[in-house]
Amino acid sequence: MDSAFEEYLRQLAEPETPISVAKLGNLSNLSREEVTAAETLWRSLPLERRCQIASHLVDLAEDNVELNFAPVLRIALEDAEGAVRAKAIEGLSEASDPWVMDSLIKLMIGDSEEAVRAAAATGLRRFSLMAELEEMGPARAGRLEKALMAVIDDPKETAEVRRRAMEAASPLSRPRIKEIIAEAYRSEDPRMRASAVFSMGQNCDPAWLPVVLQELKSSSPEMRFEAAVAAGEIADESAVAGLLRLLQDKDTDVRLAAICALGHIASSEAQTALHPLLGNPDERIRAAAEEALQEIAFNRDPLSFGM
Repeated sequence: MDSAFEEYLRQLAEPETPISVAKLGNLSNLSREEVTAAETLWRSLPLERRCQIASHLVDLAEDNVELNFAPVLRIALEDAEGAVRAKAIEGLSEASDPWVMDSLIKLMIGDSEEAVRAAAATGLRRFSLMAELEEMGPARAGRLEKALMAVIDDPKETAEVRRRAMEAASPLSRPRIKEIIAEAYRSEDPRMRASAVFSMGQNCDPAWLPVVLQELKSSSPEMRFEAAVAAGEIADESAVAGLLRLLQDKDTDVRLAAICALGHIASSEAQTALHPLLGNPDERIRAAAEEALQEIAFNRDPLSFGM
């Protein structure tokens, strides 16, 4: 093992030494020997320092896709503190390795903290999409679906974890999944109903459009937001009129979701409506409109990009 890496670990172990975010890149792409040393160090660190490191690693990975902190985050997944485990799940949001799916299933089913179980369930959604697209073997896909269904059908599990498991299972085109989504939409719990609308979008079945279009006019900002997201995922032009109305919504998050959805649908009407937003005083609105217009342009003429 490189002596410079050993020295860096010694610096990390000193509680009085401030953590240099830039130097945390030393924890990327570790060798097997380095992972063993990092695990020994991790177990000796105080809670506050472990939380800080995990949080910084997530931020760094978001800013630089070439950094690979998966081995360290794998250690953090088994941390004694739930907040650290949840942060590790967040940091692995782009990882598709088989061990990640297996770890998330284990945490979703057996972790002692609701927040961690819910985060693990959310993290499994990308694996459901992989299963739906046949990007994993039938045995793994079956194990994933069985685990998600067990949580959804568990009357002892909390509503928060069950709704996140439903969202995670929603990309699967199974009749039972559609029944679960429809049942959740009939719930008296507004959070469960919002999750149902989100799941309709992830399910991508045009049969959900009447409900989605109706909820674009909901009195609840959360429901309008989820409906806008779902409309973008289903990407049917019949949603354009409702999304255009949301460009004037009082809630900024709803407006941003509508802009993004219009970019997905990529109609000429959407393109015309988005151009004036490039001069909007809100930087987030401007950035979202620019990204949506780029998406529309790409969808219309993919060959014009990268030329």
